[in-house]
Amino acid sequence: KEFLEELSKFAEIIIFTASSASYADVILDHLDPKKELIAHRLYRQHCTLEKGFYLKDLRISGRAL
Repeated sequence: KEFLEELSKFAEIIIFTASSASYADVILDHLDPKKELIAHRLYRQHCTLEKGFYLKDLRISGRAL
């Protein structure tokens, strides 16, 4: 929590996980219960399934990489 609090002062925090939203939200809600630190949450449905693996395409964030 402390790390997220400090980082959020300097950067937009986007969490991207290959986990389902229902599972990930339990953890993320514990870390950021007021939804003030994590700007965006991306889940399995935002991944691309290729050859049985979930791939995270960071271009989906719409941010300059």
